[in-house]
Amino acid sequence: MSPPSSSGSSGELTVEEGLEEKESTSASPEENRLTGECATWGMLSYRAINGKIFNCESQSTISFGRQCGENPEFNVEIKRNKEGNFETLWGQISGVEFEYVDGDILVNGNKISEEQYNSKLVTLSKNGRQMKFYDNQENVIFSWNKNQFSLKLRKAYEVCGLCEGFKNNQDQKEFFERHITERNGETTIITPDPDPEDEGTKYCSKTILKWFSSLDYGSASTDDYIKACACEYNCSENDKRACTCSTLSELARMSGNEGCSDSLRLWRQDENVICVVPQQCPENQIYDECAPNLKPSCSNQEPLKEKGVVGGCACPEGLVVNDTGKSKKCIPKSSCPCTFDGKIYQSGETRQSICNSACICNSGTWNCSKESCPGTCKVEEGISITTYDGNTYSIHGNCDYVFSMHTNWLVYAVLSQREDDQSSTIITSVTLVLNPGNQESKFKCSSDGVVEYEKITNQNFFQSDQLGFYRSGSSILVQTNLNVNMLIQTGKTMQFYISVPSTGYQDTKGLCGSFNSKAEDDFQTDQHMTESSPETFAVFWRLSTCLNPVSPTCIDLKKETFASLHCSQLKDPNGAFATCHSALPYETYYEKCMHLTCVSQYMTTSMCTELKNYAMACAEKGIYIRDWNNELCKEECPNNQVLDYHYVSCYQTCFSLSYGDTCIREGIKTSICGCSEGLYLRADGVCVPKEDCDCHLAYGTLKAQEPIVINERNCACINGHVQCPMDENNTSEICTGGAQFVDCSFPNSRRRTELRCNSRHLQFWHDEGECKPGCYCPEPLVRNSNGHCIDPSDCPCSFGGNDYENGKHLRYSCNDCVCNKGTWDCTKNKCKTQCDIYGDGVLQTFDKLWYNYDGICQYILVQDNCNQAKGTFTISVQSVACCQDGLTCARKALISIQNTNIILQDGQVKTENLGNHSVNNSGNPYSIYEVGLFKVVELAFGITVLWDGNTRVSIIANPEWHGKLCGLCGNNNEDLKDEFMAKDGSVSPSKGKFANTWKTDQSCQDTDVQTSPCDRNYYCKPWALKKCQIIKGNAFKDCHNKVPSEPFYQACMREACACDVEGKYFGFCTSVAMYAEACSRAGVCVQWRTPEVCPVYCEYFNQHGECTWHYKPCGSKPVKTCHNQAMGSNLSTYLEGCYAKCSEKAPYLDENMKKCVPLSKCSCSHKGQVITANGHITDEHGRKCHCVKGSVTCTD
Repeated sequence: MSPPSSSGSSGELTVEEGLEEKESTSASPEENRLTGECATWGMLSYRAINGKIFNCESQSTISFGRQCGENPEFNVEIKRNKEGNFETLWGQISGVEFEYVDGDILVNGNKISEEQYNSKLVTLSKNGRQMKFYDNQENVIFSWNKNQFSLKLRKAYEVCGLCEGFKNNQDQKEFFERHITERNGETTIITPDPDPEDEGTKYCSKTILKWFSSLDYGSASTDDYIKACACEYNCSENDKRACTCSTLSELARMSGNEGCSDSLRLWRQDENVICVVPQQCPENQIYDECAPNLKPSCSNQEPLKEKGVVGGCACPEGLVVNDTGKSKKCIPKSSCPCTFDGKIYQSGETRQSICNSACICNSGTWNCSKESCPGTCKVEEGISITTYDGNTYSIHGNCDYVFSMHTNWLVYAVLSQREDDQSSTIITSVTLVLNPGNQESKFKCSSDGVVEYEKITNQNFFQSDQLGFYRSGSSILVQTNLNVNMLIQTGKTMQFYISVPSTGYQDTKGLCGSFNSKAEDDFQTDQHMTESSPETFAVFWRLSTCLNPVSPTCIDLKKETFASLHCSQLKDPNGAFATCHSALPYETYYEKCMHLTCVSQYMTTSMCTELKNYAMACAEKGIYIRDWNNELCKEECPNNQVLDYHYVSCYQTCFSLSYGDTCIREGIKTSICGCSEGLYLRADGVCVPKEDCDCHLAYGTLKAQEPIVINERNCACINGHVQCPMDENNTSEICTGGAQFVDCSFPNSRRRTELRCNSRHLQFWHDEGECKPGCYCPEPLVRNSNGHCIDPSDCPCSFGGNDYENGKHLRYSCNDCVCNKGTWDCTKNKCKTQCDIYGDGVLQTFDKLWYNYDGICQYILVQDNCNQAKGTFTISVQSVACCQDGLTCARKALISIQNTNIILQDGQVKTENLGNHSVNNSGNPYSIYEVGLFKVVELAFGITVLWDGNTRVSIIANPEWHGKLCGLCGNNNEDLKDEFMAKDGSVSPSKGKFANTWKTDQSCQDTDVQTSPCDRNYYCKPWALKKCQIIKGNAFKDCHNKVPSEPFYQACMREACACDVEGKYFGFCTSVAMYAEACSRAGVCVQWRTPEVCPVYCEYFNQHGECTWHYKPCGSKPVKTCHNQAMGSNLSTYLEGCYAKCSEKAPYLDENMKKCVPLSKCSCSHKGQVITANGHITDEHGRKCHCVKGSVTCTD
């Protein structure tokens, strides 16, 4: 769409002609680079950026303001009607166009119905009675109502149009007409020079001086506005005072930009002012000149505070807008309802949540009881392991591993790495051992479906007092008397799932981790150390001597093409899986499908398995995908069975009737052939009513109604139960609670396994006749890493793939550890936690959950206003794109604390006082300084913010903040399962729904499901693969066992798949730098930057002849700075960047001046303002603040 102009017709001046003439006579670009605000209001008033006010009546289309030159960043044209209201407004910012035509708003030609538009570049929103259209960096802001428009420039631009303003010797009419782009009637310039004794001048002077005398008029003056007001007063209305309301309203708008005051709030109540309230308010809202930019509502009861206020509708004090429905009525906070899954719940109402937990709506926030859910460990194709607490990782190789163990049970599996199909690893068998080492029994299932347990005679079902199993197709469901259940999927791609009850199994061990809702300790070994790498952790759970695994590689183009064709079903926005995209991101499943299909010997089977795994995971979220089974993956059900989703413990069989009702509607859920509601699966594979069910005993099966004599009593199979009449009253005794009539004992099974130093914590068990020949250490000796048999107490400790002899010390995170008889003894200090956001929305939470989200709004990253607690700070972020729908190239951060906003934007840190801030004698609540490449904002109560000036923002929280934070960074409680805690206290099923609740302005549009950059820009993927390989390559090889590279590699791929050149290098460099920093914190320094790869040049800070500044890839020793002479934090010990080496004569680094100085020459920084050494400023409280030796002292 182009500006509303025409050319070539008589009596009209074209855009090209008018602007070309203007620019040919304009001043130099340096003189025209302007910041500030220009405005127009009423029928005829205009104010240029230079403060000059002129008056002109015109109904022509006018070039109000634009950046000079071709392809301007902003441009706006206006046209008034004869009443002085805007007939049309046309403008563009960063290539996005808007039109305001007779009250309708269009963006890029599309009508906007909700007065709201958001993208990664611009925002259009309603603010009070004003509409605002601005770029997301807020460099250019358009604001208007029906007869007022303003253009505010925060960044310096070369400005053309009326906003530039005329020079003192210019003819005003000539100046104005040069900016007409489409003529309509005559232009009348009015030069007010009112007599001070005129009635209009007296009225305007009295009113303006009474209510707006304290306003900062900038380059203009009070007299300029009195003249403009008096000019309006000269109208044809009976009461001429009404004609001045536009100027008075403009002064009120300007005053509101600086905050609320009594004068601003009360000026309309002056009996001499007859300016009516400019808008009708809905429900019981009232018009307020001091309405906040963000109105408190039920969904956002404590919105972010901004410096300015606006005239608009607001709630009376103490009430908030009920935005859960359509009424917009003001109600007390205590009456706020809650929403969940599209339904509204009134305050006090209760709903049931997962795992029988109850949630009560309390003043708009959900308070949920903390009930434990059953734990599920998933071991899926490609040996992808999801622990009980939600961590996911992969292992490879030929080896036997313990996946999970407890006091009286153990699960281990045999893995085999194929040599003929690109080294993919499969499961060949899985074994469940009950009571290991003590009359143990062992259930073994092989990938071909063969089951071994005791002396079973039926491969389809079995029942004993310890264990029962039944088969449905390729799936085998196992239940035990310990309530430990398993689902085993046999075939070419064997998988298995372990389910444990919600309580009693918190101290499980093995590759599945512990089940204690602390994902951080899933890799904890029996040596009391938590490994970082899956490879080094897995070593502790080996049951055999294993060769080093080989990572599988896809080298078959035919398989890769096949995988690309069929795995793409997962990401098809219109396909069968699309309904689940908002609840469960498909990206990880898609990548697994592509990789495993390509490296597998059975590519069709692998592909179908991965599609089914995604469908199963969706079913756990309550979304059932039923139409994905195409011809290649089609599952046929025998007899009258149907394919449906079932909980493992709720599978309806005649066998389950015999075993008792153990249905728990939580835990493992799978798509499996079974029976419709009311029918039960009989041993012959037919679904029958309960009365036709057979009965299962440990030694056989009874047909329905078939008699049997047990303990000299006549019994029969009735409704799937064996029922026996009692001798006295002829009633029936029914087996309940899992009990059965059995008359057999179960043989013991034992085997012996050799133990090594790092697996000596595993129990011994034996299996007669199955002992494998080999060399074993005599009991109780174990084998060390050198192959020698030693006493267990002489074993070294292991960490990160290295051995440490007894007595050796190690620093792990914030704790000191010493090796004592093969076990680490560590101090138990609580450590700081960190949350990171960078690039195109890569997020790692405090609890180490990785996810991607880059919305189009401003979002709360972290705050302490959680669960109705009184908040003290909020940190929010907003992405700034390189181009429309492009990669994020910058990220703005806003820290709100004690009526102060700290703004991190455009490489600078600025502060903004929101007013009403009392003098705090306890000291400044924050400090700002630099470390390496980073700006650091340190809050006084244990929160530190790092910002690299571009896209990265990191939050470091002291231990006392455990469980007290919320936002996009999660709740910092070590539990991954409630990481997506929404703002209202409910746990959201998806990252998108979760993140949308943390918008600072709920009117901002929700962000839809986002497409992976490598899918959107598939032609960029080869470049990304090549560049990101550095993370997995030799440069970082010493770090791979200390810090898992995979999440950083995946983040790098997302960032490098951007198509705009600037963006992909930004993202790539930041991603690699994040991994390098993580390695540095783990004690591995990697110097990866080169002059060709993401160079950093620190010599810029060196003055001629100096060699003070140097690049340090892993930080520097703490140095003395003017800001903090002792350098209280240890950030400089691992953060890369430019560091100064100061001499003894000038030992202090002045961070403000970037040079080494003696203490007496140190400058200071006070609330974002630099004070020279021994200088002073006056602060907002009127106090004198002196800078002495780098410290600020303020006195009255």
